[in-house]
Amino acid sequence: MISTRFRAAAIACGLIAVTAGQAMAADLFTVTVTSNGVTDTAGFNSAQDAINQFKNGQLSALIPTYTSTSIASGAVDYRGLTVMASFPTTGTTLRFQVPAAGIDQTFTGTTRDSSQQLLVDYLKKSNAYGTIMHALAAASPVDPVAGNPSSLQSNLVSQGFGAAFSTTPNGANFGATGQRTSSSNLIGAGLSYGHFTGSTYSSDAYTIPLSYAFGVGKNDDYRVQIDLPLTYLNTQGAQSGAVSLGVGVTVPVTENWSLTPRVSAGATGSISLASAAALYALSVTSAYRFSHNDYDFVIGNMLGYSHSINVTLGSYSVDPHLSNVFTKNGAMVAIPFSKMGTDIGFLPGGDLQLFLTDTYFTGSKLYENNIIEAGFSVGSSRLQVIGHDVRIGLTYLHGTGDSGHSSNGLIGNLGFKF
Repeated sequence: MISTRFRAAAIACGLIAVTAGQAMAADLFTVTVTSNGVTDTAGFNSAQDAINQFKNGQLSALIPTYTSTSIASGAVDYRGLTVMASFPTTGTTLRFQVPAAGIDQTFTGTTRDSSQQLLVDYLKKSNAYGTIMHALAAASPVDPVAGNPSSLQSNLVSQGFGAAFSTTPNGANFGATGQRTSSSNLIGAGLSYGHFTGSTYSSDAYTIPLSYAFGVGKNDDYRVQIDLPLTYLNTQGAQSGAVSLGVGVTVPVTENWSLTPRVSAGATGSISLASAAALYALSVTSAYRFSHNDYDFVIGNMLGYSHSINVTLGSYSVDPHLSNVFTKNGAMVAIPFSKMGTDIGFLPGGDLQLFLTDTYFTGSKLYENNIIEAGFSVGSSRLQVIGHDVRIGLTYLHGTGDSGHSSNGLIGNLGFKF
């Protein structure tokens, strides 16, 4: 039997605004320049636009009294990370500093523009940009690589846990006790939408999760699942994309208990955010299932490790050297509609599923290292026209960091199999 899973945005924007909370939008990059006793500030949502402000022509536009021999200094709030550049004398020497990354370099060319080119060459030939990205994971609330619920690292963990949490060794569908059916081959595709807000920034994430699952061994006791999710992220107009590939095998230990070892890797990049990186993750997830009085329960526990991979983009070589151990623990209960003394006509024999999960990262410092998710879904496995296991649901996320940082997110889901 072939199964297709489709997830689409099902939550109105008004509900997202109320639940996720409102934040005053701030520019992703803020440039402050001082020269000849004059200070000016400008905001941008593109890294290139912010960097261009340090060219002589742009400096003159910000500070009309600036000349090619003026002493000048500038600081960029680089989506949460402080980056400084200055011409500390009337000469051509350029000083470049990123305190949180331990970078303090000077470049002296024949002109100030040539000094800037020396800085570009330095960023290309060293892993300085990778070092900056390592610092961004700890300082930026909207880093696409790691440190927040919408980042690549967080998604690698969530995708692996979700696949293992909802798959039984023989391919049975969890929930709606007494209505479980087995499938030998499952093809999945879909859409999901999430809205995330922090103290000053907001992001919208759209994902197409592609997957294929099949059974191996006697009676398909072992389940192999391959996932290929594609993600588009819009952070206040700054666009980024991510793709990952994961392979897991669900192995039965007892009738109710299974283990799923998994390996996954992904890459993300954004011209606007000046970010690009790749990560891999290794994990094992335990899932224990049992039923009581027609209620179905699942308890899941995940332990894993993720590490960054060196990426070459044109003349740049980037490795943020991010290394984290992660855990994710959760529980879910499926409550048949019949137990609640009600039924939904278009979802015959359906159920309500409630779940709670907690994710924690240790290792490289992250802006947020703890993510709690709570949510529900309603669905049925009896629809014969559209398919089986039709579900619609909502998930709330809350991320926190050791330094007191926090963010909220809301994800709407609509899915079905047939």
